[in-house]
Order: sequence, then structure tokens, then C-alpha cells
Amino acid sequence: MLETEMRPEEVYRMRSENVNLAGGFLFNPFGKTKAARRRVPLTTTARSVLTRRMAELEAPFLFPGDTDALRPVPKVNNAHDRAVKVSKGAKFRLYDLRHTWGDTGGRVGH
Repeated sequence: MLETEMRPEEVYRMRSENVNLAGGFLFNPFGKTKAARRRVPLTTTARSVLTRRMAELEAPFLFPGDTDALRPVPKVNNAHDRAVKVSKGAKFRLYDLRHTWGDTGGRVGH
């Protein structure tokens, strides 16, 4: 989310066939609006993360559920809240990560 400006539910539903590492983008076929269904450029960091995820992949979803790998993880809000609490970091909403993308200028390749 931090590197792509994608909504949490768009990330959860991401499938390997929608990722084009060589082309440096992924295609998001889902979304609340027609504009949400889009080609998303990948930063160097996002490409690195997705390369690792895809190398470990045993299911169609990049973020499979714990109890059923053939379904995406339902949501990570609870895990996020626990991680923030344990780390004693500043509280923030997971959804806010998509808005930080503009703060970095959305620099693809950096």
C-alpha cells in the first residue's frame, strides 16, 4: 500500500497473474469505481517485495488466507493494530498508507 497507492482490499485480492514484474506494473481488476481498475506502476521497492512474494507463492493470491490458501487473506486490520501496539509506534490507520504514496511523489524506480 505504501508503494502503490492501493487500497487494503485491493492488495488483499492481488493475484500473481495480475503482476508484470518485467513490465514494472501490476493490473488491479478490482475497485470501488471504474477508475480503481487500473494499471499500477511499481517502484523498485514494490517490485522487490512482489518478487519475493511470488517466489514463495503456493496459491493464486499473493496474500493467501491462513485457513484457506485458495482465498485471499480477509483483512489485516487486527494484525496491523497488534503490530502497532507491540511496537509502541504511533497509531495510524492502515488505509492511510495509500495516501503516503503522494508524499513520496510516487517516484517509480526510486
